[in-house]
Amino acid sequence: MKAIITGASSDIGKLIVDHFDFDWVKVDRTHGITLPDDADMIKEAIRHSDLFFNIAQFDTIQSDLLAMVWNVWNMQENKTPKKIISFGSIVTEMSMQTILDLNDFNYFDRAREKSGYIAEKLLLNKTHNEYKNLHLTGYNKGYALPQSILIKLGNVLYKELRSHEPYTTAEQLITAIDFVVNNETYISDLELRWN
Repeated sequence: MKAIITGASSDIGKLIVDHFDFDWVKVDRTHGITLPDDADMIKEAIRHSDLFFNIAQFDTIQSDLLAMVWNVWNMQENKTPKKIISFGSIVTEMSMQTILDLNDFNYFDRAREKSGYIAEKLLLNKTHNEYKNLHLTGYNKGYALPQSILIKLGNVLYKELRSHEPYTTAEQLITAIDFVVNNETYISDLELRWN
């Protein structure tokens, strides 16, 4: 199976690449492919892929890539569904007051809960919902529409800040990804929370 992964050198990206035996196209600066500069090259790779792991995050790139991949695959009218797996955040479900409380009311120096990060993840969530709904209304077509899958992460892999909080381990993350990749049922949304 051919798969594309953005953010291939990130902790999550490396974990996925090391665990799954796919024919990988790795997208990030470390591998010499950057966004949006190499968008045409990536678009060509998308045409020949079955899975797209949407991890890299800066500006609105995750939402833009989700839209691009979905439309390329939808225009191909594939017989079997292809999967776009985007990585969001549970922070979009939290109230601002809770976020501030978790950060000792530090208004301007929060690591992962800054408003720009939250805005990016909210846009990803909105874009995902649009394509999920298009998929759900497309059953009268004679081909399989792409599947947009959003995995929302909380604390994942390790904790340096607020180390007393629980987190999702590498094994738990791989189990969840394996579940959505290999399941024949369309699982559109998955939130990873701790035990």
